[in-house]
Amino acid sequence: AFDGVYDDDEGMQIGRFWMNRRIDAHQEAISVDGNSYEWKTRQALYLSSPDKTETIFRAAHDGKNLYLAVETAIFEGVEPHALSIGLSNASGSAKYFVKIDSKGKVTASDSSLKSAVKSARTRDGRSGRVTEICIPLQNIKSRPGDMICVYAKATTADSSTAFSLANQDVVSSWQRISLINAQ
Repeated sequence: AFDGVYDDDEGMQIGRFWMNRRIDAHQEAISVDGNSYEWKTRQALYLSSPDKTETIFRAAHDGKNLYLAVETAIFEGVEPHALSIGLSNASGSAKYFVKIDSKGKVTASDSSLKSAVKSARTRDGRSGRVTEICIPLQNIKSRPGDMICVYAKATTADSSTAFSLANQDVVSSWQRISLINAQ
């Protein structure tokens, strides 16, 4: 965390900022249907593009699978907007890659992935998309109690943006998802 000051239309704002670095994935019952309302967690990793497209990533697990809720708000005229997501165990010995194209179609390193997508409008009127993804933990050689590394990059016709300070080739620079054991 760090303290910061910035100026906006309402005057000077002072606050404490928490940068993307790690979120917890608690054990939850998730239905992969493109509807993220059943998700209990509000912890999220955030990715913003220069075109003002915003994506949040939430995570959960059921002991055998990792679930990701990828929620994207897109400004009109920004399409195509695609996401590339990399997942790895902490040692970097098992990597798994997922792509979400501009229509919401999900492709992965293998066929064991399950996904669902729904499109709608955000509260502020932008086009939005919720993509739920289920990945077997064995694909990234992980289990509850482990740390998973995650990399994300948004690509449009004009730009591409990844998580802050993350290098696609250096797993140790990726964000973290902690698979919390059930209580």
